[in-house]
Parts: sequence; C-alpha cells; structure tokens
Amino acid sequence: MDHREKYAAGRRVTVAGALVNLILAGIKAGAGMWSGSSALVSDAVHSLSDLVSDGVVLAGLYMGGQPPDDNHPYGHGKFEAAASLVLAILLFGAGLAIMLESMRDLLDYRRGEAIHLVGQAAFWVALLGVGVKELLYRWTVRWGARLGSSVMIANAWHHRSDAFSSLAVAVGVGAASFLGAGAQVADPITALVVSFFIFHQSWLIGRDALGQLLDSSLAVGDIEYIRKTVSGVSGLMCPHSIRTRRVGTVVAMELHVVVDSEITVKRAHELVSTLEDRLKDHFGEHSIITIHVDPCSEVECSDCSSS
Repeated sequence: MDHREKYAAGRRVTVAGALVNLILAGIKAGAGMWSGSSALVSDAVHSLSDLVSDGVVLAGLYMGGQPPDDNHPYGHGKFEAAASLVLAILLFGAGLAIMLESMRDLLDYRRGEAIHLVGQAAFWVALLGVGVKELLYRWTVRWGARLGSSVMIANAWHHRSDAFSSLAVAVGVGAASFLGAGAQVADPITALVVSFFIFHQSWLIGRDALGQLLDSSLAVGDIEYIRKTVSGVSGLMCPHSIRTRRVGTVVAMELHVVVDSEITVKRAHELVSTLEDRLKDHFGEHSIITIHVDPCSEVECSDCSSS
C-alpha cells in the first residue's frame, strides 16, 4: 500500500471500532439500568467516551494522510503525533476517573456502605465488554503496527483501558453476585490497580508523541544501522553529521558521507543512490533522505588516512 492507502485503511479500522463502541455502550447502559448496576452504567459512559478518541484518531489520520505542500514539505505526519498526544491525555483522564471512582467505593466500603449490589446480568454483560474490547484492541494494534501508525496504537490502548474497566466491573459485580456482599470490595481494589496500569500506558504514548513533535532522534539501533549500511556500500566511508527524526509514519534523515576525491560526480551519485535505496528498503520507501558528499581530502577520516 502507498502512503494514502495506508491512511485509508487506518480510517476504515477506526470507523469500525467506533461502531462497535457505540453498540457496546448501548448494551452496557441498557443492562446497567435494568440490573441496577451503577458501575455498568459508568462503564457504558467510558465506552461512549471512546467515540471521542475515535474522532481524534480520524482527524489525525485525515490530516496526516494529506500530501506534502508548500507549507508542509515533509508532509503532515505530525498531525498524527499531535492526535496521539491528545489520546494520551484522554487515556490519563480515563485512568483518573477509574481511580477516583474506586477510591470513593473503598471509602464507602470502609464506612460500612454496600457497593455494587446488583443482579448477575451485569456480570455477564461486563464480561462481554471485556471480550469485545480486548478483540478490538488486538485488531487495532495489529493494524496500527502494520501501518506504522502511532495514533492507531494509542487508540488501541484506549480500547484496552475500556476492557480493563469492564474487567474491574465484572470482578466486583461477579464477587457480589456469586460470593455475597462481603466480597464487594474486590471491585474497587481491582479498578485501582487497573488505573495505575492505564497511567503507565498514557505516559508511554504521550512520551512517544512528544518525541515526534520535538524532533527526537531515532533509536540508537537505527543510527547504528545507518552507519553499517554506509559501510556496506563500497566506495562510501565515514558517515557523520547524522540527523534523524520521524514525521508521522515517515522517517526523515540527513547525513554526510566521504568518497574518494578522485572519482567523478556521476560515480559519487551512483554510490549515493545505492545507499539511498538500501536505507529505503529498511526504513520505508517514503523515507526522506538527504545525503551530502564530502571529498576525502577535506574531511578527517580514518579510512582516508589508511588508504
């Protein structure tokens, strides 16, 4: 798939996820009101809030999929990073809401008040939510990895946060339904643990998004791969002044290489073209690669001095 086809595929996956969220939220809300489960109704609101994140993803994918123009010669990939940052904030908010709700329930339990004393129907619907959202997470994260889309991966983790929320509800409601009122405290304890896991994921997603927005370099292993690839092209030496960054799903890099000062411009161009092709084979055909050629006589290079 080319660049635009990838974004189109991402939009299809996100729209399908949004429809699942809408249907699941309706089922949870209906079952919650019928069984008297405030926890399940709250979980339905959480599922409904995922529609907001789906909208952010669609906006990011749409803007990120636009071709380069005069004002954005490197493309619009950073719109996707910005959308990922928004999703990280939303994910943090979801974790905070779960944490506050669980702490309130723990305080109620400490005061001797009953929590989540509901019918068994809420338990089975909560389990359904866990299964559906986990499948939606796996499907979205697989497509996100396939397309190299950070915002889709971030949205996948938002789906999983909803699965964890439903799991906490299922544990609490199930314990109350099958083990008696004394086991109701299992729900807020599970939810509290889940909230910290969600905080951790929001931090990881936000950190990566900020890294793109602030033009952080590629990983050390990627830089080392660039150096080894240069060394693998006979006639190119001493890669230096390597600068890299990500623009959405696209890798951009600039580097200097050294060539024998006696070769022709045509030969130097052939060597650099070979290097560019090998780098694109690894980093993607849409990678933005700028290579500057230095003659051996003008650069301090161990390969030059040994030749």
